[in-house]
Amino acid sequence: MFSIVIPTYKNYPDLLMAVESCSHPLIKEIIIVDDTPSEEQGEIKLPDSDAAITIVRNTRNRGVTFSRNRGYFMSSQPYIIFLDSDDTLIKSNLLLAVDYLEKNNIDCAFFNTCTNGRENSTIEHSVEGNWAQLFKMANSGERLLVIRKIIGKPFIGKLRGHELAGLFFFTLKNNSKLGWSPILLREYNQSNEFSLSQMRLSKERSHLISLGHFKVAKRLFSLCKIKLSSIYFLKACYYAISSRISR
Repeated sequence: MFSIVIPTYKNYPDLLMAVESCSHPLIKEIIIVDDTPSEEQGEIKLPDSDAAITIVRNTRNRGVTFSRNRGYFMSSQPYIIFLDSDDTLIKSNLLLAVDYLEKNNIDCAFFNTCTNGRENSTIEHSVEGNWAQLFKMANSGERLLVIRKIIGKPFIGKLRGHELAGLFFFTLKNNSKLGWSPILLREYNQSNEFSLSQMRLSKERSHLISLGHFKVAKRLFSLCKIKLSSIYFLKACYYAISSRISR
């Protein structure tokens, strides 16, 4: 039923805990993509698991979006769960997630997350729809992404940490049905010092976020979504300015 894709960057201490949390009959394979530069790569310790575990290593740091794409293309199951190496899967709710995916015929799902038992999302009820739902969920808090394996890549690799732009083009191209569910499926952890969410908004990252927003704004404009296009154009300008003043 599920493939788990876990990208990691130097975070070997927490990776074992993340993999251990994926022990469930519905999880058939776990793909670890090590994005640590080859000269800094370390040993990856793995637990006993009924799921097939594959480790692939990038020769240089390519970013989380590239690594997730790589794991996505390697996966063999109908659905792919993207888990961070410093987080844990709340597997006790996995059957509820399957029921939600199948009953609603969802192609791209976002599930709720929690930190120290406290829910992270501001959305309290299920939402289903087309690509437009992405923009309603954009600032709703941390989430767990589950995608049905279909044609194309879900992320724009060169944008690194900017997921929304890739998912927008991916779901638009495939006419995907999106869904948000309040089911808790990921325990969010910010202890990883190498996590993007823990890093300052660097000049490079600001530039890439700006580029992603420009791409989104341009495509929205072509779809005659003028108000939404304007919002993302202004966001792109903001991050472009940030990229010039960030350290």
